[in-house]
Amino acid sequence: MSAPVRTESNGPLVTGVAVGFLSAAVVFMALRFYTRGAILKNIGKDDWTILVALVFSLVNSIAMCFEVKYGMGRHIENVSMEEGLEQLKYLMVAILTYNMGMNVVKLGFLFQYRRIFRDKLIQRICLSAIAVVCLWACTQAALLSLACLPIGVIIPTMATSCLNTLPIWYFSSSMSMATDIAILCIPLPSVWKLQLPWRQFVIVVGIFCLGFFVCIISVYRMFTLRAGVISEDPSWDNIGAAMWSCIELNVAIIASSLPTLRPLFAHLLPGLGLSSAGRATYLRYGSATAGGGRSGTRSFATRPKKTMQKSISNEELTLDNMTPTPSESERGRGPRNYAAHATADHSGGQFPHDSKDEGRIFMKTEISVNTGSRGVSRK
Repeated sequence: MSAPVRTESNGPLVTGVAVGFLSAAVVFMALRFYTRGAILKNIGKDDWTILVALVFSLVNSIAMCFEVKYGMGRHIENVSMEEGLEQLKYLMVAILTYNMGMNVVKLGFLFQYRRIFRDKLIQRICLSAIAVVCLWACTQAALLSLACLPIGVIIPTMATSCLNTLPIWYFSSSMSMATDIAILCIPLPSVWKLQLPWRQFVIVVGIFCLGFFVCIISVYRMFTLRAGVISEDPSWDNIGAAMWSCIELNVAIIASSLPTLRPLFAHLLPGLGLSSAGRATYLRYGSATAGGGRSGTRSFATRPKKTMQKSISNEELTLDNMTPTPSESERGRGPRNYAAHATADHSGGQFPHDSKDEGRIFMKTEISVNTGSRGVSRK
C-alpha cells in the first residue's frame, strides 16, 4: 500500500509574511522620508542607507514568493526535481539579500549615531565599526556563496569543494548577532549621562534600545536553521528560517526608522508628551561641552514653539533644563562665570528679513560676564 500524498501547503503563509512585513517597512520608510524631508528638510546618509536596505528587503521578499511558486511550503513528494532546482536558485538570492540587507541596516544605525553624537570618541568608534561591518559583509557573502546548500546542488561540480552548510549558517548568524549587540551598545553610555526627567529619560533610552528587539528575533531565527538544512522534507521544513529572516530584516528597518518619526508624532499626537508644551530646549549631545571644557563655557539652543516642528529632529534628544545656567547666588560666590545663550528666532527683531530668508533659523548670542561683586553684561 503506497503512502498517502500530503497535499497541504504553507505557501500562502510564507507569501503573506513576505508581503505583509515588507509593506509595513515601506510605510515606515515613507513616513521617515516625509518627516526628514518635508518637516525637517534634512535627509542624511542614514536615511539613504536604510532605503538601500529596503531595496534588499524587496528583493528578498520577491525571492521568497518565487520559492513558494517552485515548491516551498509543500511536502517534498509534491515538488518535482525541476521545481526543486529553481527553488534553490531563489533560496540563494534570498540568503544573500537577507544578509546584505542586515549589514546595510547596521551601517544605517552607525550613520545615525554619527549624526546624533558629536563626541569625538563616538565618532571614531562609529567610523571603525563602519569599516568592520563592510569587511564582514564581504566575508559573509563569500562564505554563504560557498555553502553546500544551495550552491552544491545548483552547481554539481561544487559538491566536493563546498563548505558544510549548517556550521557556516551558525557562524554567520552568531557573528551578525555579536556585531548587532556591539553596535547597539555604542550610544548607551552617552545616553545614560543625559540629565533628564525620568519620563523623558525612559523615552530616550527606549528609542535607542529598539534594536535589541531585533536581536531577540535573530536568536529565535537561529533555532529554525537546523530544520532547513537537516531534513527529509526540506521544502516543508525550510519555511521557518525563510519567514523569520524576512521578519528580522523588515523589523530592523522599522526599528531604525521609528526614532526618526518623533517630530511627526509630536505634531500629530501632542498629548504623548514627545515635545515640550512651552519653550523647549534641544541640543545635540556633546555640543554643550564641545570646545568649552577649558573655558567653562556652556551653550544651549532654544527654539520658539511655533518653529519647533520644522527645526527639531529626533536626534536632538536633550530636553528642557538639561544645562541650566547658574543662579544669581552661585554667580556671586566663585570666580568669573561665562554663559552663552543661543536663541533661534524667526521674528524680525534686529535681523534683516526678506522673502528669501523665510523658514531659516537665525542665531542670537547673549554673553554675560560676572566678576563677583561687580557684573558687566554685554548683548
